Amino acid sequence: MEELTFEELRRIQGRERNEQMLQELPDDFYSRVEELIAKKNRELKENFSLGGAKEYENVLKILDEIYMRREQKIALKAIKTARSGENVLGLVREERMMFDSMVKLLKDYEDKFESLLKRKEEIKEDGKIKIKFLIDMPEFIGSDKKTYGPFKKDETAILPEKEAILLLKKNSAEKF
Repeated sequence: MEELTFEELRRIQGRERNEQMLQELPDDFYSRVEELIAKKNRELKENFSLGGAKEYENVLKILDEIYMRREQKIALKAIKTARSGENVLGLVREERMMFDSMVKLLKDYEDKFESLLKRKEEIKEDGKIKIKFLIDMPEFIGSDKKTYGPFKKDETAILPEKEAILLLKKNSAEKF
């Protein structure tokens, strides 16, 4: 395994900063990063200097920026992949695990959201919604000038969407 240098780290930082696309990294990037940090730490312990301490701090700042930029790019790619199914290249092993988990989570969320939308469509019938009353409801006149009710608690009814949504928002009814 080739040793990662401070200069190479700066080049990677520059590429990640300047390019919109995820930049190709060696698959062992994060293990090489660990070695660089350990090396800088040893050097500081063995022969402390302000310059060495500053370089150590800079290594950590650069790594943080690289990680944050790559994380953002990976998250955006995961969203696109969850929707389109396209494959993403340029991920190192640890990032691939994060990416795959994000895609799975996003697809699960999308599936759940789609099933909710389908259920909403099933509930609607010609601009009407079937609801169950949570309270006793007196007779009322709807926006269509028709009279509805009275309704008892736990009774179901199919009402115009406008009235049903108002009752749902007021917690007077729930979708059935």
